[in-house]
Amino acid sequence: MEEALGHMGTELRKLGQARKARAEGRATKQDLETIASYEKMAMEGDEGLSFVRAARATFLFFEGNKSFPWSYASPPPGYRSGRRTGKYSSSLDFLPLEPKGADISDLDDKMLGINTSDMAVAIADEAERKEKMWQHWTAVGSTDPDVPVPTYARLP
Repeated sequence: MEEALGHMGTELRKLGQARKARAEGRATKQDLETIASYEKMAMEGDEGLSFVRAARATFLFFEGNKSFPWSYASPPPGYRSGRRTGKYSSSLDFLPLEPKGADISDLDDKMLGINTSDMAVAIADEAERKEKMWQHWTAVGSTDPDVPVPTYARLP
């Protein structure tokens, strides 16, 4: 996580370890301060949290509505740049974890991902096939190698 996310990855790992310690009843004062500090920051205008709330509100507009065809794709937690592999799998309505059905109280090293190229292919495939009509879904695939590639186009 630290390699992919740098300082943010280090802080998220600390948070995960502190939450695990609290759940197991062995949290130190520092663990509790780490959790409190992160939760305070998240509630005081974290732009990521606003994005998640906006995405959830958008999905609620679609959920249960069958007056027009729709499919709602959400990227998995490990969504990152990378080269296309052409391989992915889809899941409906839940956070894809490895191993399947893993305990969600400790998400370290269990969250799956996909590279941007393969996610784009998954979305295009769904647009053509319409297999997930009226459903919320995600796709997961390889994130190896995690090689940065341009995710934008430049016009002359």
